[in-house]
Amino acid sequence: LSQRNAEQIDQLKNTIQEQNKLEEENSSQEETAEEIKDIDFDAEANKLIPKESFGSEEEFLEKLLSNIANENDVVQAIAFRKDSETNVFSFITGYAYFSEEEPPTFTEGITLPGQVAKNKTVLNLNDVPKSYITVMSGLGKGDPKHLLIFPLLGDDNTSIGVIELASFIAFDENKVKLFYTLGQIIGKHLLTLGTVSYTHLRAHETVL
Repeated sequence: LSQRNAEQIDQLKNTIQEQNKLEEENSSQEETAEEIKDIDFDAEANKLIPKESFGSEEEFLEKLLSNIANENDVVQAIAFRKDSETNVFSFITGYAYFSEEEPPTFTEGITLPGQVAKNKTVLNLNDVPKSYITVMSGLGKGDPKHLLIFPLLGDDNTSIGVIELASFIAFDENKVKLFYTLGQIIGKHLLTLGTVSYTHLRAHETVL
């Protein structure tokens, strides 16, 4: 009888522990959902948009990548732009990008950024293979393990560009939503260079 009681007590303890663990997980998920709900992603994305005037897309995107890096622990960033005639995405500018060769061109569906352009969604990768990205600085040479790729979407919801971000710190769900929102805001205005100043960019309501 004593052994049976001990087994029942152990089983009860395990049940309580599992229940407590489940409650903690649910509570954590609810807190995360509440944190996401309280964030104005349009406003946060708008803060990253350069306020200066620029004469070209390259200058604008270069400053944008710098703003993104400085505010989001990003150590390297590159931007691609699609040629409207050939539908080929080509490198246009980068932040902390050190290479004698430009990143290869791609089309929708080909390579990781090509998949992002095709699917029009954010790709958030952890444990990126060594040597896929290399960052060189005064502190030495390193290989970031976290990569986030997001599309730049035009007025007709087509991908007109892609941005890749590399970091030594993982991108959480808030960052995914932030950069998806930013991609929509920037994409809808890239074609207006020369007719509308980038100084007047404003965030649009985004449904995620």
